[in-house]
Amino acid sequence: MKYIYIIVTIFMGVTVLNAQDYEAVNHLTANESRDHYLNSEKETHVEGWIVERSVNPTFGQATFNDKWVGGGTSDISGGITMLSIFNYKKERLIFDNEIFVDYAIARDSREGEVIHKTNDKLELNSLLGLRIKEITSIYYSLFFNFKTQFDKGYRYDKNELGKEIKTETSHILSPADIKIGPGVLWKKNEHFLVNVSPVAGRLTIVDKEFTKVDTHDEEAMEYYEHHKYFGVEANETSLFELGAALRFFSKFEIIKNLSITNSMELYSNYLEAPQNVDVNYNMSLIMMMSKHLSTSFVFESIYDDDAIGGLQIREGFGLGVNYKF
Repeated sequence: MKYIYIIVTIFMGVTVLNAQDYEAVNHLTANESRDHYLNSEKETHVEGWIVERSVNPTFGQATFNDKWVGGGTSDISGGITMLSIFNYKKERLIFDNEIFVDYAIARDSREGEVIHKTNDKLELNSLLGLRIKEITSIYYSLFFNFKTQFDKGYRYDKNELGKEIKTETSHILSPADIKIGPGVLWKKNEHFLVNVSPVAGRLTIVDKEFTKVDTHDEEAMEYYEHHKYFGVEANETSLFELGAALRFFSKFEIIKNLSITNSMELYSNYLEAPQNVDVNYNMSLIMMMSKHLSTSFVFESIYDDDAIGGLQIREGFGLGVNYKF
């Protein structure tokens, strides 16, 4: 059995994004924060299929009346997280799959009760492994990763009158990020693995409406060259990269009822600027206060040169209710 954590955020930490459009790059967030929803007590499982599913709705609300001198903004937020896991094991063969969905919105009362998207992710992961020797934990591997979003993303600005205006910058399958590659997997147990792929292909797909530029307008072409949409060339719809990929995952108990999860993804493009390594790091610290109640601290750090060319940081603190399946 595994524990599924439904995290209801009470207070969130400060979010810092060195980018103009949070939502356009949010699908690249690691996203590995979902790992803290799972707390497996089993090192291994019997042969065959193991299937797990969870649907986790969340809700948040804050209200201030006009006499509240400390300041504050009334808002209502809600979201849903869905996680499905399909793992197969047969002798030397393992086949791990997961589908992760995370969507949340918030209504802000400052600007006519505008609704903003606060989270939007769709991610699929598959890892196929064939153990090299029966007495080792090393596998030949093949990994697949797909990321995109459901809803439209916007860049928010203000006009000369100070009124907020928004410009669409992304939608479903724009961008979409696909990675696949063979490699070597070291899987000590369900709580510790390292997968290295020295030859991993990466395909970024975008809608041409976001890369459309008049080729006769030299100024526009020059501007786009320095502000490429997820690295895709003007008037194109995709970007192919070939490089090396690494994924690391670990989870262990620091002391009784206090566990920490670390995950990191690295990608280096051989074809252009291999020194600019894309980094996606996530840390989750979880403390079990009782059988059905826990607190968590989440920290994420992302660097993607094609997306924004800057460091993204997110941190948050939450209170969770635990359900056992």
